[in-house]
Amino acid sequence: MVVLDASIVDNQCITMGYGQAGVTIMNQYWESICNEFNVGLDGTLNYDPETSFGEINRMFCEYSSGKFVPRCIFIDTEPTPCEHIMNSSNMKNLYGKNLFAYGKQDAKNIFACGFYGKPGLAIQEDIEQKFRQQHERCNVLSEVGNYFSVCGGTGSGVAARISQSDLIDHKNINEVTFALYPSNKLSNNCVEPYNVLLNIYASRLNGMRFIFDNAALYRNLSSSIKSPTYHHANQYITKLAKTFNVCSNKGNSAAASYHTNLIPYPRLNTLIAGFSTGKDVKTSCAKYCITNSFHYSSISYQSQRLGKNLGAALIFRGNFNRYDIDSSHTYTYTNFAKFAPFGYMKILCPKLPRFLDNSIFTFNTKKIPESTLALFANNTIVGDVLTDVITNADLLLSNRCFLHWYLKEGMEELEILDARMEVDQSIDDYKMINLADGAE
Repeated sequence: MVVLDASIVDNQCITMGYGQAGVTIMNQYWESICNEFNVGLDGTLNYDPETSFGEINRMFCEYSSGKFVPRCIFIDTEPTPCEHIMNSSNMKNLYGKNLFAYGKQDAKNIFACGFYGKPGLAIQEDIEQKFRQQHERCNVLSEVGNYFSVCGGTGSGVAARISQSDLIDHKNINEVTFALYPSNKLSNNCVEPYNVLLNIYASRLNGMRFIFDNAALYRNLSSSIKSPTYHHANQYITKLAKTFNVCSNKGNSAAASYHTNLIPYPRLNTLIAGFSTGKDVKTSCAKYCITNSFHYSSISYQSQRLGKNLGAALIFRGNFNRYDIDSSHTYTYTNFAKFAPFGYMKILCPKLPRFLDNSIFTFNTKKIPESTLALFANNTIVGDVLTDVITNADLLLSNRCFLHWYLKEGMEELEILDARMEVDQSIDDYKMINLADGAE
């Protein structure tokens, strides 16, 4: 088990939000980060004895005026989401105009518009310029975090184009993506299967991605909130993202170590995530959190059956019993593949968790939870998600439905077929692992 020393941080992280979903999620993410490090929404730093300057410098850049500005870039092909944050949100005084890259034309929910078409090409140079400016302000850039929905044109197309370009040195910089995937129960875009296939194919070997679907998020929230909204779902994602980044300090818990321990094969880099708060700090707390984090995971298939873990990391934060953490490996949910017999990668961050005043994790509670657990797992259940994507894409391809919207942007039909083949190979890999381990 790794115990973090929060005073030692010598690397920086840049976050990038693409499209309306990504921009909105990242804005909530930075509100949570400001609360974590006691930074005001106007960029002023308030003294906090529990926070070191190294931790703050990882996420914020200090300007000559003394203002602390997030290391981030908001990206969209249309101006409305970015202009709303710049002019109307409660965070408008935190960001500078140099953190926004947006165009004048919507990507029409089509991957090809963002990847090949004018909407994506029009903002690419601006994105690259702003990224280089952020990179120059870093001592050691170790991680790039992406936030987007693969269902839309900007999130799927522009994000894939930037990830595939030479802008990010994937040999030395870890790319971590938090992506919204389509849900069969909650969908308003007919071409989502095309967008998902093409996005996976274009960025298939770049870093790791954690996937979420809205049906699973609403299911997770319904136990504490009567009528969950997108705002509440975004909070769930940002809480996981914050835990991942705040607890990714120097040592075995660095982002590079997650890559090493959670991705056994380059193609199988899609992961699930789960989050739980502890009811108490008794000896049952760790097992209680592990149970909840698997049950309330980021994809809706978890309620049907549990696949094999190819790798898993548990981040215990707050007031945990260390003996309980060390003995939690004997729990029922240690369902690992035969080639991964060593169990969980365990990380203990002793700093108490912090929550916003309107946090979904403090609803219906008499006191603020003193312990939380974040689960990040590479599980063969992801194969079921990809199978659904393939099935829906085949229904469209067999009738050549909506294909003309992609071809008119300069994309070839062969590229969709190649993308389908690539995803199909990933599904076969998951099936082979299940068969080798005697799973159903």
